[in-house]
Amino acid sequence: MKIFLVDDHPVVIEGYKAMMNAEGINVVGSSTNGYGLIDWLDNNYCDVLLLDISMPFYNGFDVLKHLQKNNSTVKTIMVTSYCDSASIRTSIDLGAKGYVLKEESAYAIVDAVKAVYNGKTYFSDLARDTIINTKLDNPDQLLITDMLSKKETEVLKFLVEGFESDVICEKMQIKPTTFRSYTERLRKSLGVKTNIQLVLMAMKHKTELFLKK
Repeated sequence: MKIFLVDDHPVVIEGYKAMMNAEGINVVGSSTNGYGLIDWLDNNYCDVLLLDISMPFYNGFDVLKHLQKNNSTVKTIMVTSYCDSASIRTSIDLGAKGYVLKEESAYAIVDAVKAVYNGKTYFSDLARDTIINTKLDNPDQLLITDMLSKKETEVLKFLVEGFESDVICEKMQIKPTTFRSYTERLRKSLGVKTNIQLVLMAMKHKTELFLKK
């Protein structure tokens, strides 16, 4: 795995480097602004990008727009101090695959990197709480499905339709252990403890589930 780090504070970048090195993750470069990253990407490649929002010379959103415009395959995780629904919504709309708050533990950042590298989405506890609370207060804003992967959404759809776990496994061509892993992540993402609560939560957002491609 190759990872690039972007933050306008050099001390933060050094902290990220130490964190990634401890996990055996290859840091291939870093920059204190978005322009430095874009210039680097002209002749280089990384799998995952850790990206701050507030920076000089191309902020995080500018970088996401550039990556989206150029159909980049780089998977981006926002690591920021902003915990508002507008920032999360904009990041999602511009293609970010993860969102972690700087105030959260280093483990959250490492977990995000591993999850996103393996094709999943990752929203930290505080980011998920913001999404859920915003949804409850403003039903027309963030969608619950914004923080779920396609496979997780597919599992929820089948659960809402009343299929048993063995049938879902057959339809999705997955193993029972994989199904249990999906439901465990779903319970954590949606803040519930049992599969019954998971289905009840999903029923409340049934329209969202069946609109998501």
